[in-house]
Amino acid sequence: MRVGSFLSGLPVPSGVSFPALLLAAMTLALPATAGSAVAADPYQLARVIDEQLEAAQRAADIVPADNADDAEFLRRVTLDLAGRIPTVDEVTTFLNEPSPEKRSAVIDRLLDSDDHLEHFAKTWRALLLPETETNAQLRYMVPGFERWLREFRDANLPFDQFVEGLINVPITGTPERPQLVLTDLKAANPMAYLVAKDADPAKIAADVTRVFLGIRLECAQCHDHPFDTWTQEQFWNQAAFFAGIQRKGRGAFAPLFESADVHTISLMGKDREVAALFLDGHEPAFSPGEKPRVTFSAWVAKPENPYFSRAIVNRIWGQ
Repeated sequence: MRVGSFLSGLPVPSGVSFPALLLAAMTLALPATAGSAVAADPYQLARVIDEQLEAAQRAADIVPADNADDAEFLRRVTLDLAGRIPTVDEVTTFLNEPSPEKRSAVIDRLLDSDDHLEHFAKTWRALLLPETETNAQLRYMVPGFERWLREFRDANLPFDQFVEGLINVPITGTPERPQLVLTDLKAANPMAYLVAKDADPAKIAADVTRVFLGIRLECAQCHDHPFDTWTQEQFWNQAAFFAGIQRKGRGAFAPLFESADVHTISLMGKDREVAALFLDGHEPAFSPGEKPRVTFSAWVAKPENPYFSRAIVNRIWGQ
C-alpha cells in the first residue's frame, strides 16, 4: 500500500508544524475521541499507521520483512533526519545503550541537531530552487535562502506560514526606485524564490501549484491539459495573481517592483485578458491595496483546501 495514497484525502489545518504534520493528518482521520487520544500518544499513532499497512499486506498476501536491527535503524534514521551516515562514536554509543527507549531518544536528538536544520534547508532548497544547480548567478542566492529555511525550521513554524512567507515576501520597490533583490549574501532571503523564477507570473504560478498543491498545471500553459481536466484559462487565472510583479532591467539580479491593483493577465496566444481565479472556481475577494498574491497564498494554505493538505503531507511523508 502506498502510504501517500492513504494520506492523500486527509485535511491538515493551518498552524501544523513540521514534526506534528503527520500526527495531525492521521489524527484527523480518526473519530473525535480516538483522535484526541492519538494526538497525546505518538506510539498509538504509530499503531494506527501500522494497522493500515498490515491490513493492506494481508489483503495482498505479502509477508513483511523483519524489523530493522539497531545498526540498520541508526543508519536509516540518521540519513533521513540529518542527511548523513552516523559517526563511529554515534554507532558505538547507540549499540551499547541498553535502554529500550534509545530509538526514540536518538530521533529526538537528531531533530534537535544543527545537522537536521541543514538537511531540511538543503532538501527544500533543492525542491524550490532547482535553478541554482544550473545558473551560476543564482548560486549567490543559496546561502540567504537556506538561512531562511533553517530559521523557519528552527522556529518550528507551521507550514501555512511557510507558504505565506515564501509567496508574500515584501516587494516595496516602485518603477522609479525598484527594490534590490540581493544586498547581503548571508542574510535570510526568501526573495530568492521569486528571483529564481525570473519574477515571471507564469513560472511562479506553475511552481507554486506543483510544489504546494501537487498539480502539474504547467501542461496547460499553451493549451488545455492533454491528460487532465485543467484548461489553459485556469493556468493563466493562477498566473494573474502574480501579474503585478515586474523587473526593472535584465539579468538574475534585476530589481523588482509591484503593482497591487493588477488582477488580470494576457492569455497566451489569445487576444484577451483573464482575471485571477482560484482553482476551485471561487472568485477572490481582494481587499483595497492588498497584493493579489497575498490573497492567493491565504487560499492555498486554508484548512479547507484539499490540494494543499495532500501535497504537504505527501512531501513530508516522502522525505
